[in-house]
Amino acid sequence: MARKTLRASLVLSDESRKLLTELSGSMTAPAREVVRAKVLLHYANGAEISSIKRHVGISMSTLKKKM
Repeated sequence: MARKTLRASLVLSDESRKLLTELSGSMTAPAREVVRAKVLLHYANGAEISSIKRHVGISMSTLKKKM
């Protein structure tokens, strides 16, 4: 069983959420920005860290850098 994260919750404004959603689906933005947008959206939605890692398809060290 995964343990609960001690990280603070992330609250996004509607404008920020819209921007990150658009960026996460972009085919022309730099890949690192797309990955970061996906990580932040999942985290803001309350997903667990291990779930974000699997869904986005990145390593734990990369995930920690993006948060």
